Amino acid sequence: MARAIAAVLPVAAMMLVALGCGSGGSEGPAYTVDDVVAAGWTRSKELPAETLPQAIEVWYGFFDKRDVEVRVYRSAEDALEHGVGPAQEAVEGGERTFGENRALLRLQYGYEGKWTPGELSDMLPNLRKRYAAYLVVRNLVMLCEKDARPCETLASQIAAATR
Repeated sequence: MARAIAAVLPVAAMMLVALGCGSGGSEGPAYTVDDVVAAGWTRSKELPAETLPQAIEVWYGFFDKRDVEVRVYRSAEDALEHGVGPAQEAVEGGERTFGENRALLRLQYGYEGKWTPGELSDMLPNLRKRYAAYLVVRNLVMLCEKDARPCETLASQIAAATR
């Protein structure tokens, strides 16, 4: 199911970027994390942006009782060129091996110590099913828990709040 969503989303993402464009071919102003917060998303924790190529901010938070990670890029072009690949990897993360999941956790959270078996067993089930879809909206890449609907709703609310 995740692969099917991931295969469709790049096309949908490009359509959303195109729909977000203003007149004259301009993509419109870049969105900020504050724009996402103003649309109803709850910001929880900042993640290290340096783990994602060209990302300028990465935040974990919630919308509509679902986990939604927001990755901010300088432009829509950067989001599409540099953000889609890592987003697809995050969506397909459930197929990673135990060692790959551990490496991903270390990269994402910058943890260099030793993992205890309890920590790993607590974290790995959540990581396997963490994100099921992603959405690109202008310069944002949003990773969505379970399905894309909350991200689609959030994208609409961001557009309405920034008009």
